[in-house]
Amino acid sequence: MLCGWDAADAGAMRTPSDRNQLLIALRHVHLPSLDDAGLVEYDRSAGRVAPRPLDPRVEELLERSVAAESLSRE
Repeated sequence: MLCGWDAADAGAMRTPSDRNQLLIALRHVHLPSLDDAGLVEYDRSAGRVAPRPLDPRVEELLERSVAAESLSRE
């Protein structure tokens, strides 16, 4: 799904190599960072990710960010 979003933003199809690079970045950079920040629970050995409950202030910030991004695309 992330590769699809990236392809749509770039206006070009992505390759299997692009997908593999994205997976490597997710596993080694982004998911550990989100886990450290308390936003997800990431079990590296099992390869599982689960969302953690968000602080209401963080949830509000995310909702505003998504709304602002949606408006900028119109």
